[in-house]
Amino acid sequence: MAKILIPSSLIPLTGAVLQCLLLAKEQGFSIDEIELGVSPTQFIQLVLGQNTFRVGTDLIDVCEEAETADFVLYYQSGLSVSECRQQPSSAIFIGIQDVESKLDDSVKTTSADVLDIWRHPVNDEIRALSVASTSRTTTLQTDQHLAWTVTLLALDFPIEDALTLARPMTNVSRETLINGETMVKQEWASQFADFPTPVLEDCRLGIKVGWSSHGQSVNFPHLSKQSLGLYPVVDDVSWIERLLPLGINTIQLRIKDPYQPDLEQQIARAIELGRQYDAQVFINDYWQLAIKHGAFGVHLGQEDIEDSNLSQLSTA
Repeated sequence: MAKILIPSSLIPLTGAVLQCLLLAKEQGFSIDEIELGVSPTQFIQLVLGQNTFRVGTDLIDVCEEAETADFVLYYQSGLSVSECRQQPSSAIFIGIQDVESKLDDSVKTTSADVLDIWRHPVNDEIRALSVASTSRTTTLQTDQHLAWTVTLLALDFPIEDALTLARPMTNVSRETLINGETMVKQEWASQFADFPTPVLEDCRLGIKVGWSSHGQSVNFPHLSKQSLGLYPVVDDVSWIERLLPLGINTIQLRIKDPYQPDLEQQIARAIELGRQYDAQVFINDYWQLAIKHGAFGVHLGQEDIEDSNLSQLSTA
């Protein structure tokens, strides 16, 4: 059982959250165990099992007790990008105008026009999303964004996913003709262009995920297949020998033991099979061996990305 408790000063938000839940239900999410109610405090309270999360916002007065909230969404802070870095861990800044990167050529960033900035609740690292001026999600309906953020958190989305999806969900709709009248119906976001872009490097915020080299963005080629289709992840090359003849065109070899005696032989054989069947064979983790034997691609986790040589990978 989950509860979304909304303070009386934000009661109109209840209807917006209900609409979000109903749209989520159309996508297959279970909402039967989610109840809406009134919060006895100035915070939105999310009661998820044994845990209660308190969400504040500057759409109503934020008092000194905001420091006790798990998240506080600021839509009208007026802070600069650099100033956001000095704020409390619970603060989430939505729609920060990125004017610094336009004025200072030394600023290495994604050159976004708008940034959403927050700290990861576990490791306290700063995260950010960029929204280009050409995106229709730049203009934000703050109440809808808040409603979607709260709804997605109640549906057990982690905060970074909730913020990423809340952006396009506030602006995705289509017009339909019902009984001779034009009605606007909200849709679930599905177009890549509507989504914000994760910020992977920004010196002002201390973000450096690793997708750049010497301050320059690193670009990788696109997948050659129009559709991935079924994408098996296997732990032994024998599976690749069985699956590629069946028409699988994308597959990943994921051997987790780096001390496996035949590790390099398996990787080399997998890559050879990929060439034989014109398939996209990805090697998990072992990027040096993947480059050595000419793999189509590699699959890297975040820690592996930070330890790898992206420039070398992008030109391999």
